[in-house]
Amino acid sequence: MVKLLLAFYDRSEGEIYFGDYSIDDLSLKQLRHRISYVPQNAFILTGSVYDNLVFGLDKKVTKEEIYYVLRTVQLWESIKDAPQGLHTFIEENGTNLSGGQKQRLALARALLRQSDIYILDEATSALNPEMEKEIINDLMTREETFIFIGHHLPNINQCDQRIVLSNNTV
Repeated sequence: MVKLLLAFYDRSEGEIYFGDYSIDDLSLKQLRHRISYVPQNAFILTGSVYDNLVFGLDKKVTKEEIYYVLRTVQLWESIKDAPQGLHTFIEENGTNLSGGQKQRLALARALLRQSDIYILDEATSALNPEMEKEIINDLMTREETFIFIGHHLPNINQCDQRIVLSNNTV
């Protein structure tokens, strides 16, 4: 279903709308700009924390914007206290980061894109339950649309709508 939303596949029937816009009325570039997708195993660059945060952005971001998203995903304290801060080096595939740090870094990168829709596909699965709940609570106060995909979501009851897939049936 996510791949249909991202137009990786052509659908055989029905229509997909984002607000008043049909997916057919948007160019692929427009569609991808409106949606940020954060998978469970996100891509992490070899380079600095900063390089990883701004990777793929089509605009400049301020340090204040970076600090804000880092606080949102609860990475600010550890980066602020690191000797090189935002310039702390991340090894290939983020081998010097925990799974939760990688996921939070990928989520921060997505938030910097300022998309209309965020699809989080098991994007908080490596976090401890308390941190996961706090981050999701914070995300749910935002104006954007968040689609949470997961086997266990601590805040599922707070979602406006819930869709359950079971045995290939909605």
